[in-house]
Amino acid sequence: NWHDNYDAEASPDPKWVEVSDAGEAAFRKRDAEAKAS
Repeated sequence: NWHDNYDAEASPDPKWVEVSDAGEAAFRKRDAEAKAS
């Protein structure tokens, strides 16, 4: 099931971590700009 696969991938692909972090940073920046306006 999903949990078995998730545990097997305990350390995700660094590329995906980088993409996720970049997306989160962009989201936070947009959110901060929305609050400022």
